[in-house]
Amino acid sequence: MAVVPALRMSKLRAGTCRGLSTSGTRTPGSRSARPRLVELLAAAQASTALTPTRALASLGEVTSVAAAEQKVPDLVSSPAFAALLGRVEARLFSFSAMEAYLLVVCLCKLDKSAEVGAEVRSTLRAALQQLADDMEELGAEALAHLLQLRARLEEVAPSDFWPGLHALMARRLSLDAAGGTSCKALCRLAAAWRRLQRPNEVQELARACEQR
Repeated sequence: MAVVPALRMSKLRAGTCRGLSTSGTRTPGSRSARPRLVELLAAAQASTALTPTRALASLGEVTSVAAAEQKVPDLVSSPAFAALLGRVEARLFSFSAMEAYLLVVCLCKLDKSAEVGAEVRSTLRAALQQLADDMEELGAEALAHLLQLRARLEEVAPSDFWPGLHALMARRLSLDAAGGTSCKALCRLAAAWRRLQRPNEVQELARACEQR
């Protein structure tokens, strides 16, 4: 796993993949000022150097614009989008754990429907497989957010992903005697518990939280 350079991490912390743009500037907020979906896909295809930051930027833009234009089915059926996902998946080895997490979050913004094709599921599966090995690098907030997304990711996650995530979150909470886990992380965790409706699986997490 590559170490994230300081400049690259500063860009990631400045916003999620939606906040980055392939041109290096933020996409204006008004819908009329946004580039059209076909233009963004063409720009992504023309890009020769697909670094993790640029990959997240490209995917963030096309998914956000597709949702705004109500063209998610057009996006996921586009050969250009499939090619972009293939290039991203081929570069996953250079993604940090945080970048792989942001990739998962970005793709989860697409509607969970029959239109979301094999390419999206393949990229999600590969990103989660990488996170299964590197999730200890993530903070409590990101871990809790992944638990919130479990229903969206159940079909593509490796079999050992959720048990590993639950065990890591429980260990983090049990060791957090000073109460350093953020309020936002705990709120995400509580929301995940409500969504999961799997009392046996979250019992260890609940005990760890009560001990704080």
